[in-house]
Amino acid sequence: MKIRDILGYSGITLISRKKRAMFTTIGVVVGIAAIISLLALGEGLEQTINDEFDKGFSTDTITIAKQTSIMSRTDFEVSLYINDSSLVENLTLVETAVAVLQKQVYLSLNGTDVLTVVYGIDFEKYSQLYPNTFKFRNGSGLETLNDSIILGHDFFFPWGNESSIGNIGDNLTLQWAERTSSSTKIYSSSQQISGVLEFIGTYDTFGAPSDDAIYMDIHFAEKLFKTDECSMILVKLTDDSNETISTVSLEIKEIFGENVGIITLQEMRGTIDTATTIITLFLAAIGGISLLVAGIGIMNVMTISVLERTHEIGILKALGTKDREIFGIFLFESLLIGFLGSILGVALGILFAFGATNFINHRDSAYMQLSGNENNSSPLDIQFSPIFSFLMIIKTVLFGLCISVFFGFIPARKAARLSPIDSIRYE
Repeated sequence: MKIRDILGYSGITLISRKKRAMFTTIGVVVGIAAIISLLALGEGLEQTINDEFDKGFSTDTITIAKQTSIMSRTDFEVSLYINDSSLVENLTLVETAVAVLQKQVYLSLNGTDVLTVVYGIDFEKYSQLYPNTFKFRNGSGLETLNDSIILGHDFFFPWGNESSIGNIGDNLTLQWAERTSSSTKIYSSSQQISGVLEFIGTYDTFGAPSDDAIYMDIHFAEKLFKTDECSMILVKLTDDSNETISTVSLEIKEIFGENVGIITLQEMRGTIDTATTIITLFLAAIGGISLLVAGIGIMNVMTISVLERTHEIGILKALGTKDREIFGIFLFESLLIGFLGSILGVALGILFAFGATNFINHRDSAYMQLSGNENNSSPLDIQFSPIFSFLMIIKTVLFGLCISVFFGFIPARKAARLSPIDSIRYE
């Protein structure tokens, strides 16, 4: 038999048993669709997370954070102070350094009480650090700031539309607690709202501009909260090369020792990429299990086919068909099932992935419509798309073919080893 004869014979056999072949193929379709869609969704999720990080961070920025004694390699804590930013700023490859003072407070405005965190910053340097995200939507600007408050977009517009909790120029009340060895004292202060930031799309990102943050001048915060300690120092480098980041990190370690943590965008993105990759592979492995089940189905179907066609195999061998040709006929039948199932599975997986992301992308819009805010988008409405690549599709199809060949090998070998005489006598 020539190869084309083997291919034609296998194809005709599958067509004659189309119902059985169809149900076996469906198992492969489901497994391949699960794998390709989950891989594409994982790639899309990773890209979306990275894009959101890029909104709140600059690649040429690193963060110096205070570590506790549990996190540190030493048995004691080293505090960061506002003036430490000057030490860092004097480094050769550092363009500017901004100390960030954080304080947890209760904020009261027009009957609304919220537990939040106030960030004390140098507004001029901070705006240079994040020129694309630290922008005013409402308010007079940085030149009028002294003891005033700047609110993040979502803090001023908490309902996701143009309804705000107050107006520019309103006074809000801050309350915070200071504990001594014998008692806890509650302090209170009233500050004016001077401005509101534009919508950014990020939340609580290691000192970077955030939609739910409150900002005040760091020198005023130092006097108000009676402390010169800061929680972190944001450092803008001259460039974002790995060499510059490594050099500055080593110089910072020389200043503060091992008692501070140095956070870079590359490290955070690497950690997130690793986590999303693990999740994606785990979910794809679940899809792979369904494909293995489909492979077992192929083996069962082909084994039954060998038993049903034993007499036919005997006649073929009596007519001179070689064992390897019999083996090829049955193996190619498995291969056809795997190929057809893989192609259909890829198509179904693409449709499922885009359908799932379409649902995710519109979930907030539907919520806004149900809540009566049809003309306003939700601040959490993040566009999310699956990412397919030609290499991903090829690998997935090859995996489906390998599974089909692997589970079709044993029945094909069994068919090839049948005795011609016994096969002809088989009823």
